Amino acid sequence: RLTGERPDAARKHDVGALLIAGVAASIAETNFGRPADGLGEWESVRTKSAGSLSGPDADLAELGLAEALAASGRVREGRALLSRIETGDELHVRHARAAVETTVLMAEGRADDARTTARVAAGLSALREVPPVRMRDLFRLLVLGDITTSESTELRTLVTTTDLPLATDLTRRGRAQLRTNRR
Repeated sequence: RLTGERPDAARKHDVGALLIAGVAASIAETNFGRPADGLGEWESVRTKSAGSLSGPDADLAELGLAEALAASGRVREGRALLSRIETGDELHVRHARAAVETTVLMAEGRADDARTTARVAAGLSALREVPPVRMRDLFRLLVLGDITTSESTELRTLVTTTDLPLATDLTRRGRAQLRTNRR
């Protein structure tokens, strides 16, 4: 659908629609496993937006790209993107930054630092009632070998009391990780 809307917005000189289409294309490329293409789209949008793309929404889009880049092996690009993002006071953006920082640190092989930032992210997600986010943070602590008994209990409770498809996958992966951690 984007391929049809972008030329139409360009013909109409609809800068707002082009900006939205560019951001959507960037996110789509990233979600389809092409973070380098997503980054290219993002940089193009930032250049063309002349500073009108800012604030928490822009931060969250950039954080998503930074995480995808690091997770796909483009660690240096993920770090560079993360380094230029200045997060404000919004809890959800501060949390996202800590979560993404954890991913980047893990990709850099800096497990001790990753544990520290994972702990920050988990502390921030404890302040919100968003089960999928909380489950992800607790699972990261499990993977990093830094989950407490109470957090492990909380993760089990969340996984067994939600109907999210994520819960089934986390249960399977969590059991496998616990077996690995015990060895």
